[in-house]
Amino acid sequence: MIFLSLTSSTQPSIENKCEVNVSNISPEAEDNDHSIVSQKSNEVVDEDLVPNNTFVSNIPKDPSIDSLDEAAVQYNMISIAQMNSEDCGVPMSIFDNGNLCQPYSCLSYMDILTDPNVRGYVIGASNILFKQKKNLADVIVEIDEGKVEIENIELKRHLHLTTEDLRFADYLVRHVVQPEKEDVFLDGVGWEGGDEWIRAQFKAYLLSLLRTSLLSEGAPELNHFNPSFISAWQQTKNYQIWLNQEHQAIMALEPCHPFAGQLSVADMRLRISHTMQSSRSGRKLNQAVQNTSRAVASTGKVVGGAISQA
Repeated sequence: MIFLSLTSSTQPSIENKCEVNVSNISPEAEDNDHSIVSQKSNEVVDEDLVPNNTFVSNIPKDPSIDSLDEAAVQYNMISIAQMNSEDCGVPMSIFDNGNLCQPYSCLSYMDILTDPNVRGYVIGASNILFKQKKNLADVIVEIDEGKVEIENIELKRHLHLTTEDLRFADYLVRHVVQPEKEDVFLDGVGWEGGDEWIRAQFKAYLLSLLRTSLLSEGAPELNHFNPSFISAWQQTKNYQIWLNQEHQAIMALEPCHPFAGQLSVADMRLRISHTMQSSRSGRKLNQAVQNTSRAVASTGKVVGGAISQA
């Protein structure tokens, strides 16, 4: 799998995919009773950052069913993230055996990427020539435009997001994007919605994915993670290495998606929104609607001005 992220900024940048982001981090913690593991190597988040009453504190004074479900999800995700990573067989061996991770790449690095010994890579770049080079990337992430380009039809099928995945993505966005927080100096400092919190969520997702992948073929829980993706992933070397390692602790997890549940109207809205944003026809329709809205607004101002002057 080859990923390329592009940004107009001259600063190093990279767009992380969940399987890469989590697997490239090695959390360590010796005492799970008094600390929670962050996803940075040799770094432990003090329990003061994640108080024991997190579940209770997230419940409002007048809780609704939705708010109770949200608090339960948060409690479940944090509980999974507190598991010892080494006992679960992670981090996974992704960036080895000819697979590279280069957060910022210049043009001179292009020769290395085309070397026959390089099997795959995740790179970040700001030079548009990386995008124009044919067959250089399987997936292109345009950070400034918030766009992901996947040309290969089979790869699109593998990366199709399930309803449970869309719920997870929506959950992340709702907790990270906080309009009321305007102080840029506080970004990433707090626990919920901060960098450590995001890493904890992806760790919980990865561990749930790994546990579910151990089920026999045809198990309904596999549908939560897209069976096409799991089938292709199980053929990769990094999965085979993990499968042959000790990971007994992961068997304590329930084999299912952390956001599994009954379908609702909210799920339909998420699916429609995702389809509109991810497909070319959907983006064109959104652009047409925006252009029409601007044209109508401009026409209204002109007509209103003409009437007022008459």
